[in-house]
Amino acid sequence: MKNILLSVFCLAVLVGCSQRPADMPELHSVTITVTMNGKPLEGALISCVPENNGTWFAGGMTDVHGQVRPQTKGRYHGIPLGNFKIIVAKTGSTENSTPEKIRLVRLVHSKFGDLATTPLTCTIEKTTRSVEFNVEPAPLNDFIED
Repeated sequence: MKNILLSVFCLAVLVGCSQRPADMPELHSVTITVTMNGKPLEGALISCVPENNGTWFAGGMTDVHGQVRPQTKGRYHGIPLGNFKIIVAKTGSTENSTPEKIRLVRLVHSKFGDLATTPLTCTIEKTTRSVEFNVEPAPLNDFIED
């Protein structure tokens, strides 16, 4: 009996965890590729923010090929149809960082990391399979304030 109850509980958890919100739109598999200076940008955080103030944002982190397959709300594979502003951000630590004091520096120009200033936009349609963006590096010593 104990094993049956445990099995029923595990099945209920799996079913509950896989359910999507009832109002979630259909999601589409899209690959976003980001380059900088003609090379793939690995480890960049990508956010796709709906232009119509919608709640179904998507994003993820680029891989070694500069690619990400966005997840909606960080959990559901794919991205809804619509127009999006794209935010790209990547930071690193400076050479003079110490374990006691880590100094972070922007690696991607700050204009790409702000919703108000990013020039990057895209439209996701049913036929969209991939989107590509090129970003500029940040100026030298573009420190992120402590």
